[in-house]
Amino acid sequence: MAAGAILAWDPSPDPRVVGYKVYYGPRSLRYTNIIDVGNVTVNIVSGLRTGATYFFAVSAYTSLGFESDFSNEISLSTGNALPTLNALANVAIDEDSGARVIPLSGISPGSSNENQRLTITATSSNPDVIPTPSVSYVSPNTNGALIFGPSPNANGSAVITITVNDGQAQNNLLSRSFVVTVRPVNDVPTISSISNQRITQDTSTSPIPILIGDVETPATNLTLSASSSNPALVPSNSIVSDGSGSNRTVTVTPAGGASGVAVITLSVSDGTAEVSTAFQLTVIAMTEVKIVAAAPVLSSGFLVKWQSVPGHTYRVCVKDSLNDPRWSDLSSDIVARGYTSSWTDITLTQRQRRFYKVRLVD
Repeated sequence: MAAGAILAWDPSPDPRVVGYKVYYGPRSLRYTNIIDVGNVTVNIVSGLRTGATYFFAVSAYTSLGFESDFSNEISLSTGNALPTLNALANVAIDEDSGARVIPLSGISPGSSNENQRLTITATSSNPDVIPTPSVSYVSPNTNGALIFGPSPNANGSAVITITVNDGQAQNNLLSRSFVVTVRPVNDVPTISSISNQRITQDTSTSPIPILIGDVETPATNLTLSASSSNPALVPSNSIVSDGSGSNRTVTVTPAGGASGVAVITLSVSDGTAEVSTAFQLTVIAMTEVKIVAAAPVLSSGFLVKWQSVPGHTYRVCVKDSLNDPRWSDLSSDIVARGYTSSWTDITLTQRQRRFYKVRLVD
């Protein structure tokens, strides 16, 4: 940034004087610039460097070329120089692309004879898209760094403004701005994890809850699909989903009489992106055990008793009709403590007909 100075002096009393010369420079009595101003006593010196000190003197000359000694010398400070920072180009990034580091260069107090301590700050015009950036800079270095990143799942644009401050009363602030454009990117849907499942042969899982979602797509528009790694044990069409919106359920029914292990994979799609979760389903082959007694228990349900081997595990199964081909687990695993074990069905209601079977788990 250039500055100027207005100089005025008294005219010489010598009638032979036909003009004046202005001398100036950055050091006393070491003048690097000369201006022949003619026969005037006021002159504007332009093109001076801001933030510098200059020394001035004037001489008079005659028509024969004789020149007087220098006048008295004066000095002038042109004031505080504006700090400097190189311009920055606009930037385009993808949504959710993480933090970015932009180099800052050309940082200075503005003049070689100034050594103020500089501070650099940054602002964002749209913090919902680009939160306030941070600046890494140590004065008096000429380089620094700007660190910023988009907000999660946000897209749009923001004007980033970087300001250099040299702490002086005037000409202390310099700002540079550039635009950051965050391009939208389709977000992958989400699906909750499912713990491994363990059921007995000829039974189904209970409805397994699943939570699905997507940033851009309404949950009602998401598609849930399923597959099995062992179709002989679990055909894919025997994996049935239910529910709506974000809350879904899946019920798995293995093939009748089959046992083993299958990995069930559930996938949710928004039409463009897909995400999956998987769990292991273990279907336990069970040996039927002879029931030795079954009788109602006063005010507490129905007692089922069977022959057992200590340390082995059993499970009580039930169905309400002999026409139903499938049995449902009624009890959890029961570890036998003796050669006879029992379990009471407290869910049986009055006048309800129910059929029981006990199976050996291991």
